[in-house]
Amino acid sequence: MNLADKIVMRPIGALVPYASNSRTHTPEQIAKIARSIEAFGFTNPILVDGEKGIRWSARLTSSRTTSSWLERAT
Repeated sequence: MNLADKIVMRPIGALVPYASNSRTHTPEQIAKIARSIEAFGFTNPILVDGEKGIRWSARLTSSRTTSSWLERAT
């Protein structure tokens, strides 16, 4: 099976951050990531581990604060 066969598109609202994530981000960092998503889109996907949840949850949080991205993603 190649990587393209493993890619699954999911609505942002269906994604849940990894509860035990030790990394935190300030509101300023989240805003900066959100501006990057607005300007360039997602250049790297949000990765989902079937057992532990979302990796790079700052991108998920940022995407939820970016209204025009949400309109396109839902």
